[in-house]
Amino acid sequence: MVMALPTSEEDLNTILKTIEALVTSSDTPAALALCQALINHEVTQRAGLRARADVYASLRQRDLQIVDLERLVALGDWEPADRFHLGIAQWRDGRIEDAALSFLRAVEMGEAAGFGYYTDASRMHLAVILIELGKKDEALAHCRLVAAGYECYLPSGVRTKEQLMVEVVGRTS
Repeated sequence: MVMALPTSEEDLNTILKTIEALVTSSDTPAALALCQALINHEVTQRAGLRARADVYASLRQRDLQIVDLERLVALGDWEPADRFHLGIAQWRDGRIEDAALSFLRAVEMGEAAGFGYYTDASRMHLAVILIELGKKDEALAHCRLVAAGYECYLPSGVRTKEQLMVEVVGRTS
């Protein structure tokens, strides 16, 4: 598929919405072709990898999703969201140690940028993984750093920081 390189954020957003619409209408080959066209250009490579990872996620092809997300972060860590989404995919794939590292990196990036959105969500996810790994003290330390009253969707459902802390303390008793 030949595609003109987008010349603005608006053009890029139009292409990304087209990809979403193609996936919704079950025209995955066309969606993947548009993603590949974006990946082929250095300027839009990141957007293309993110979009293709989303397409693979919708197809439940987690291995391909992870490959694209790993390739994306290998281009350089610019977005805590990229590490966060990689952590989610790794966790769903049973790679909890890798997921913990991805969430920890998202926390570090968010703190460095002063951007708390993915920092708190990543800390919550990391805390649950640390509980699974038997590292309850570390889990509690991460929970304490999350904003009071913060709630997040976790694999077990929506939970607040305080609910997660009670769970950690309950498991250490």
